[in-house]
Amino acid sequence: MIGNQKNQIITTAEALKIVFGPEIMKTYFPQAILQKEDGTFAFPKGQIRGSRDNLIKAFGGELALRDKFFKFAEEGRPLGLRLAVAAGMDIDARDETRATALMLAVRMGHKNCVAFLISRGAAVNMQYDEGWDALMLAAENGRPECVQLLLDAGADRHALNPFGRTAESLAKNMAERDWPITSRDRIKQAHYKLCVKIFQETPSFSRKAFLNINSNAVYAPN
Repeated sequence: MIGNQKNQIITTAEALKIVFGPEIMKTYFPQAILQKEDGTFAFPKGQIRGSRDNLIKAFGGELALRDKFFKFAEEGRPLGLRLAVAAGMDIDARDETRATALMLAVRMGHKNCVAFLISRGAAVNMQYDEGWDALMLAAENGRPECVQLLLDAGADRHALNPFGRTAESLAKNMAERDWPITSRDRIKQAHYKLCVKIFQETPSFSRKAFLNINSNAVYAPN
């Protein structure tokens, strides 16, 4: 098991603690937790090695792993995504709505999850619902940081949705509409305007530059 390099995972006790908690760790990752005499727990620093099989069991099995993978993306939990990928989860798997984890994270504006998924090779131009892709979701929902990440990773800004609209035109439409005069709506409109500005100012992408910029931050919590 642990001696099999293909079945090994490398993680940290802190990540396991955040995602699973002490009780599950005691069962599947006892090397990552120490129980003190007073009943409290201590967690070793640095990297630890473990079994991928045990990681899948900690998730509750392969079906539970799949469900939690999409939930982590939607809730903005990059450490959970990292462990799910370490357990062997397909980065481009689709949920019951045909959305990928990248699409779910983009729609909710979880930029650290988006950065992590892209850094692990998530396909930025996959589509669902007859032509909608992650960049369109970012633009339509006013997620400027996600728009920037996707463009930097090579998302197709010229792709058309079923109504013949590009992601940039979706952002422009939302930015130019008549918004109610409330502080919340003004903030939303400002987000759409920033999306438009990013489309206009972002040069041709460099995936190498994207990975260099984001490699040290993709695991940080939102």
